[in-house]
Amino acid sequence: DASINPGNSGGPLFNLQGEVIGINTAINPRAQGIGFSVPIDKVSNILDDLKKKGRVERGWIGVSLQDITGPDLIQLGLNSKQAVRMSGVYPGTPAANAGIAVGDIILRIDGLAIGDANSLVKHIGSKRPGEVVKMRILRNGKAQTLRVTLAKRPDESSLRRTNPR
Repeated sequence: DASINPGNSGGPLFNLQGEVIGINTAINPRAQGIGFSVPIDKVSNILDDLKKKGRVERGWIGVSLQDITGPDLIQLGLNSKQAVRMSGVYPGTPAANAGIAVGDIILRIDGLAIGDANSLVKHIGSKRPGEVVKMRILRNGKAQTLRVTLAKRPDESSLRRTNPR
């Protein structure tokens, strides 16, 4: 039961032992006070960044993504329900430096199957700048593995000034 009232969003959610188990985030006012919180295990890995730098630094590779579904999967010879295609690569970014190209299809990252763009963004965002990820891609019908060293995600205004290729 996440009791959330106006003004306490972002505050701690405690269990009966007084331990912080989540961060209160939102309430659905039309659902008789149902509240939501982010589990503490999803927050604890960013606490050091917040304490030391006052902000969270997430990994970034510098691409635009497109989910692939249905007939396109069959045409590519993929037997998954969904896949992800690189629809754009920002110049001078970790993806560009690693040799990722527009049209590459992501099969796996760090050994994990990636079924949609959201999963890929979450995985990369859970890593720190400077970490290396292994991306298994499909290019022109041939699979290959690329190593990508993550960078710090730029702010939104910087991203808007640069167009992916």
